[in-house]
Amino acid sequence: MFDDLRRLQGKTFDLHGLALAVNRQVAQAGWSPDDERVAAQLDARTIRYYQTLGLVSRPERYDGRRARYGYGHLLQLVALKALQAQGLSLEQIRAWLPDQPVAALQAALAGSLAHGRGFGKVAPSGASGAMLGPEGNRNNRQGEAASRPQMPGDLSAFRLAPGVDLLIDPVQVLDPQDLARRLQAALEGQG
Repeated sequence: MFDDLRRLQGKTFDLHGLALAVNRQVAQAGWSPDDERVAAQLDARTIRYYQTLGLVSRPERYDGRRARYGYGHLLQLVALKALQAQGLSLEQIRAWLPDQPVAALQAALAGSLAHGRGFGKVAPSGASGAMLGPEGNRNNRQGEAASRPQMPGDLSAFRLAPGVDLLIDPVQVLDPQDLARRLQAALEGQG
């Protein structure tokens, strides 16, 4: 299923096309929220609402008065629907989703879609041992190897510096936090 999502990389969507693409992915994954207050299908109005809340990035560009959205927006919305299907509130999702880079969203969705499971628990430990995730405080201070929530698919994501995110497979690396700290220190040493 993730291959279907990945094929949309590089495409742009208007608001209605974006809603259709998200709904197709959510239906294929079989995600549906248990809460009757959460709509199973997205529409243009709901996407605009999510944008207002800061859950979805602003459009990439405008063609006249038409907003154009890209692959990153698609990933944000598919991830949002996956997390809603697990029962997370918009406030919990807002604590995690907006700061995620495209690579982290791809990794998270690849794991959840490929294995036919939900997004998993979004709450791994930080570099300092603090618990982070939708219900916790984010720790994205510049200059630290601040851990991000662990990605489903058993990947650990770390913010090494602004614009530099690291994904580590803990099956392949014995101590992902130590590796992230060493890489972050090496980055600081070059500055």
